[in-house]
Amino acid sequence: MMNKPKDSKKAFQIAVRAALLYGIFFSVTTIVNSVLAMVQGHTYGTHEHVLTRAAVVLVAVLTIVIATIMKSINIWLRCLLAYAVAIALIWGYTWLSGQLFTTLHPDAYRDIFISVSLFYVPCAVGYATVITVKEKRKNDVNK
Repeated sequence: MMNKPKDSKKAFQIAVRAALLYGIFFSVTTIVNSVLAMVQGHTYGTHEHVLTRAAVVLVAVLTIVIATIMKSINIWLRCLLAYAVAIALIWGYTWLSGQLFTTLHPDAYRDIFISVSLFYVPCAVGYATVITVKEKRKNDVNK
């Protein structure tokens, strides 16, 4: 007879790995395609936009990873600090790309703030809530 929780956990792990592989392959092929097109002089279209998105997502993901590593600070403060760092770096990148590569839309800073916030805030709140609940349960068991 099959153990249902074990099978469900394994299926979930396989689905997560598949989604991760899909994301990695999609990202790598999109970036490579955009770089090759730009090297060939095709700067029109979305190539610059895709590369900018790749940089923004990289900064956001790295700041989330850093927030998960810093264990000595309260989880909510870690997420807030990581968010502030992410926004600052992304606005800096936006400014630099506007100075060197392209003309920025008048609402560029607002748009990037909204885009990053829509990604970061739910992830950070979810992560911080899970960690807070786990710590509370651990403390309740140890009492």
